Amino acid sequence: MANLCVLQLYDERSDACNYIEKVLKDDAVKDAVPKIYYTQTPQQVLKGDPVDLDVAFKLPPDDTTRVSSLTYYLARYTLEGHFEGY
Repeated sequence: MANLCVLQLYDERSDACNYIEKVLKDDAVKDAVPKIYYTQTPQQVLKGDPVDLDVAFKLPPDDTTRVSSLTYYLARYTLEGHFEGY
């Protein structure tokens, strides 16, 4: 939904943006919603320590705890944000 809202240039009349706005008002799920609206300056948003993240498929030969593939699930939505299925 967040991606659809962005693709619709944050049009407040679109169903996708309306849905995101509605969800953002619910404190129980607010932190689970992607951040697409920022009221802070870029410096305020980006302050703090950088994220320590290493993403790679080069694994040590003795590491059996990780997999070397990703599974993607594709979903289809209309431009109005209605789910059409996987």
